[in-house]
Amino acid sequence: MRGRLAAARRNGLSLKYAILGLLSEGPRHGYELKALYDEALVPSAKLNFGQVYPTLDRLPPSPIDGDIRLTDCVHALLRSRNLVESHRIYDEGEVQGINTLEDLERAEFILQKRFFRPRRIEEESVIHFGTGGWRAVISEGFTMYNVRRLSQALANKIIRDGIEEQGVLIGYDRRFLSDRAAETSAEVFAGNNIPVTLVSEDAPTPLITYATDLKRTAYGLAFTASHNPPEYNGLKVFHTDGSLLLTEETLAIEREANALTRDDIVELDYSLAVESGIVHLEDFVARYVDSVESQVDMNAIRRAGLRVIVDPMYGVGEVALNMVLTEARCRVRVIHERRNPLFGGRSDMGSGKDIGMIDQCVIDGRFLFKNIKCGCPDFSGFQCSEQSRFIHDPSAGSVD
Repeated sequence: MRGRLAAARRNGLSLKYAILGLLSEGPRHGYELKALYDEALVPSAKLNFGQVYPTLDRLPPSPIDGDIRLTDCVHALLRSRNLVESHRIYDEGEVQGINTLEDLERAEFILQKRFFRPRRIEEESVIHFGTGGWRAVISEGFTMYNVRRLSQALANKIIRDGIEEQGVLIGYDRRFLSDRAAETSAEVFAGNNIPVTLVSEDAPTPLITYATDLKRTAYGLAFTASHNPPEYNGLKVFHTDGSLLLTEETLAIEREANALTRDDIVELDYSLAVESGIVHLEDFVARYVDSVESQVDMNAIRRAGLRVIVDPMYGVGEVALNMVLTEARCRVRVIHERRNPLFGGRSDMGSGKDIGMIDQCVIDGRFLFKNIKCGCPDFSGFQCSEQSRFIHDPSAGSVD
């Protein structure tokens, strides 16, 4: 141990690294030295390495087994008039003396618990695109500041490409702050003299991609976190034809966005932008429904006389689907259709329990089909009550 401390001092390493480095040399030394550091008997913020190293170097090993005891280290520091502090341990499971092999095993478990205990999700304020878009915990990574930076990076790309007149289309779902993020993004594009078409109400992702292709805008933006838990929000960005951006495109945009500061962002107040007309609200539901119905044999559905129960799971997929089913002369019952950013305390992708919950409604109401939609909704599924099997697998894609 003394040799490792001396080497650390010569190499300019802190006592922390010297102590942690000894963990690999054996659990006995490792635990004692880990305790010296983690129990804050010599807090790292107050360590005077010029005094600590010489004091520890002078410590004689135990005549019993040649080890240097933690208590000996503390006593040596006290005798040298160094400041030694201890801090209260609130986790009683951390208190462990080592006198037997059983104590040693418990001490090893304590170290494992420290390393592997689940941690609260904490994010830096850095924009990072993953599969299908940018996702982050609300108030950690998903902030209005990052929404502005990302919108400014996209605006810069549009200006460089000289396609400002195409404008952008922005939509959003029912997640917490999605509507506010959409307005914030619209302010940035308006400030850069780029026209904005803002979907007039919360909408499913397929409707937003449809509207992007219909308007032929430079980009389509959908503020959503898809199937992530309710504490997440994010953004999907689409090409003119409604397809997702490629990886090299998102990497370039995130690099530029992360390099931007507050002074680089140009904005126009939302109310003024709407009043001037550079931001205008537009309803696409009727046209979207017409597009869906043009690809479906509506007469066949009408002749079937279906009874359908729909569970949008507090998401945004109910309006358009309800219109299609109603026009197809289906008897429709909708549950969980109101807005709830927490998805009723359950996953917005649903589960076997969620499906079972509406099974009784299907039986009681003598419905033939039930439609289960995730809260995004990027996916949807139909289940026939008689055969109790899916005729459209949610993992296969959207039927919105």
